[in-house]
Amino acid sequence: MGCQTLLLTINADTVGQMSCNPAIGGLAKGHLTREIDALGGEMARTTDLTGLQFRMLNRKKGPAVWAPRAQCDKKAYQFRMKWVCERQPNLDLRQAQCSRLLHKDGRVFGVETTLEVEYHGKTVIMTTGTFLKGLIHIGQNQQSGGRSGEAAALGVSASLIEIGLELGRLKTGTPPRLLRRSIDFSKTEAQPGDDPIPYFSYWRDELFHVEHSDLDLGGKTAQPTTAGKFHVEHRVGYPPGSILERLSGQLPCYITHTTAETARIIRSNLHKSPLYSGTIQGIGPRYCPSIEDKIVRFSHKEEHQIFLEPEGISTDEIYVNGFSTSLPFDVQIELVKTIVGCENAEILRPAYAIEYDYCFPTQLYPSLETKVCRNLYLAGQINGSSGYEEAAAQGLMAGMNAARRVRDLEPVVLKRNQAYIGVLIDDLVTKGTTEPYRMFTSRAEYRLLLRQDNADTRLCKLGYEIGLLPKRHYLLFEAKQKAVDTEIQRLEETRCGSQTLAHLLRRPGVGYSDISSTDSSLSDDVILQVENAIKYAGYIARQETEVARMKNLEDKQIPPGFDYADVPSLRIEARQKLIKIRPATLGQASRISGVSPADIGILSVWLKRGSANIPSPAG
Repeated sequence: MGCQTLLLTINADTVGQMSCNPAIGGLAKGHLTREIDALGGEMARTTDLTGLQFRMLNRKKGPAVWAPRAQCDKKAYQFRMKWVCERQPNLDLRQAQCSRLLHKDGRVFGVETTLEVEYHGKTVIMTTGTFLKGLIHIGQNQQSGGRSGEAAALGVSASLIEIGLELGRLKTGTPPRLLRRSIDFSKTEAQPGDDPIPYFSYWRDELFHVEHSDLDLGGKTAQPTTAGKFHVEHRVGYPPGSILERLSGQLPCYITHTTAETARIIRSNLHKSPLYSGTIQGIGPRYCPSIEDKIVRFSHKEEHQIFLEPEGISTDEIYVNGFSTSLPFDVQIELVKTIVGCENAEILRPAYAIEYDYCFPTQLYPSLETKVCRNLYLAGQINGSSGYEEAAAQGLMAGMNAARRVRDLEPVVLKRNQAYIGVLIDDLVTKGTTEPYRMFTSRAEYRLLLRQDNADTRLCKLGYEIGLLPKRHYLLFEAKQKAVDTEIQRLEETRCGSQTLAHLLRRPGVGYSDISSTDSSLSDDVILQVENAIKYAGYIARQETEVARMKNLEDKQIPPGFDYADVPSLRIEARQKLIKIRPATLGQASRISGVSPADIGILSVWLKRGSANIPSPAG
């Protein structure tokens, strides 16, 4: 967006490092990744180039909950992200640890590092992950660290408290990594990737046709195309230089399960778990529980599903998905051997739990700027969220709004009917969280409008207008959208007997291929959007009506300086919640726990009556 930007990180070698499973996407997380891509972010492109396996989840259900997922090469993803950062104009990557925020009169103006070097800036964005006073637990053994083998950030928490932010404590964890050759995969079920590959990026054709000046050919030959660009020779279907091109195919993951012996060992060693002994004070993720949590909470289940997933093509490490734990290392060794196929498995890296500080996200505006300190933005796990995708979405929006603040422009706030990113941020700043927040499709009330296939339709224009999405990508989007609209019109107007092709397509069990020629020149992406638009037109119209009904509430602004004490009819609980959250709109106010529809009605009337006397927003 044209702003001179500094990226400070404790270790420049770990930019983009995946702390846990090297996977991108999944239920609702895939939607977030495609939205990031539509706005101009990098995550989807790097995933497509470094993915080991791609799958579209939930295909047996409706398209609203279809979700792309990719197992990535951990190091390849990390190295490409670092490479992208190093080559990004206006971005300076520097290795340094922030020790405190520099602020004066309620405004932040920079940071100081542990080397007592000051960096000044008009805005500051904190994206701390699990490093804020990070404490690693393996049994009763405790080590300070942001993740295994890396130092924690110890000074920033005090600085955040100093400026008036309230902090809490959360916990997350990771499973052991096993040595591939020590696993008997013949006892497991192979899980292949999808064909054709459900790539993430809307701009994947550009990964096939890249500018010659931007490409390290690595000894390959390049031929000019009619577009004046260069096409790298590659295996059909794989972007040049991608992991899959080198593999000539996708790597399988493997499904296995725990046994009764797993449960027995865990129950006899629960007293050694810091989670159950009271050593860990932070609250863990409800939807990604440790294996000891699963055994205790679901004691009726005889076994639990486990996924054995590769971490890369240059390593024999296997990620044991579904088996995170904080039990002692000797107990972990016993436990792993109870998993089917892992009877002789060797642990390369032990599992551990990690506690870390976070800021209660209700202390943020929807722009992700803190309420107590102007020009300070927070994004990612510091706001109580979990996952790479949730963090990336917040980072994109925080960066976008910090850049707009520098230019004296209004912040961009995505609505709940506009993007899963809007749902994510609204949930955090309106409802808060006391456990690591994870995105699910069930959190979105308009999920049929927020499908993974139409993120470009919803967000590309915005991304282009604010300067994030390149013009070449926007032109590609416009061409695709024109193709979708043209084909929908053709199907609505073309008759087969007494009925239109669109009417036939709406029938259950009828697909686009059943009503159109097999040599259609339309891309799979266009066909999918056409099918969904026609088949679900009635449901989509119903959700659009609901959006329109809520529009008055969503558009009605509440000035930041509004005094809720002046509204005598508000219930005490509602007044307390409204003063604490300070919602930006009546729509946001209506989603605050403890604020009733009656309270919203009273507030709406009061805002209308007293609008002439309401103080204008400060600053």
